[in-house]
Amino acid sequence: MQKLLIKGGKKLSGEVVISGSKNASLPIIISSLLFDDTVLFENVPQVKDIYTLINLIRDWETERAWASLRSLWREPGLNGV
Repeated sequence: MQKLLIKGGKKLSGEVVISGSKNASLPIIISSLLFDDTVLFENVPQVKDIYTLINLIRDWETERAWASLRSLWREPGLNGV
């Protein structure tokens, strides 16, 4: 594990945004197909694998999936899955 050693007399403060994990996001998105309600995911990484999965869901005529900056939501169609 890496660490960052800071020397100096000034106190540090602030926030660090941690990005989502592709390997965790893919199965979670797939599991959303089990629900009949709209599902919202936040902090979704913007990588090709995620976009490929979104396009696969969109190809199913009964599904609607949208992606925006770091968010993804899936809305079941009229016939469900």
